Amino acid sequence: MSMPGMGSTSQPSMMGGGGGMNMAGMSPQPTMMSMGGGGSMPSMSGMNMDDDDMGMAKMEGMKAYFFTGEGFHMLLKETNIRTNTERAWATVVAFLFGMLVPLVAYCVCRCKADEKSRSPLWRAVAAGALTTVNTFFHYIAMLMAMTMNVYVFAGVVVGHGFGAAVASLLQGRDERRVAAESDGVEEVSKQVSTTSVADEGHC
Repeated sequence: MSMPGMGSTSQPSMMGGGGGMNMAGMSPQPTMMSMGGGGSMPSMSGMNMDDDDMGMAKMEGMKAYFFTGEGFHMLLKETNIRTNTERAWATVVAFLFGMLVPLVAYCVCRCKADEKSRSPLWRAVAAGALTTVNTFFHYIAMLMAMTMNVYVFAGVVVGHGFGAAVASLLQGRDERRVAAESDGVEEVSKQVSTTSVADEGHC
């Protein structure tokens, strides 16, 4: 095709002799993955995908199933349980925290019920402080159980049951003491009333 004032330039024909498409004259276009020089795109395999940069929390030492072995973290990254001795100590600590939960709850109830020797403000402050401590112990015991180690989990459960039994015994002792004090007050009242009746008779 020639234009006036312009030299004739030969354009590659896209149509072949038979009217078909001539693909030989078309040069392949470079793709994004095969671009050379500065336009090259790095492959996904070469990219450094860091979990911290992606905002994904690393669940080190935590499993989604119960197990009996070692090699797990409890509460802190530094507390890596690797031996049988460390696992035994972890079980004892779990037992103690599980036991403290119902015992502190008993102290909270007793503090609220103590209406004779303490002022209402003191009871409210003490009950709030003990409830805070009890919540702390409760969640620590829960996190220990979430390690999914059978021994640690059993330590938390057995400790909680043992603490509940001790708290029940202490509560029963308090109830018996209150009942004895009530009986003593009633007995003194009877004696006072009998003495009053006798004095009236003498009069």
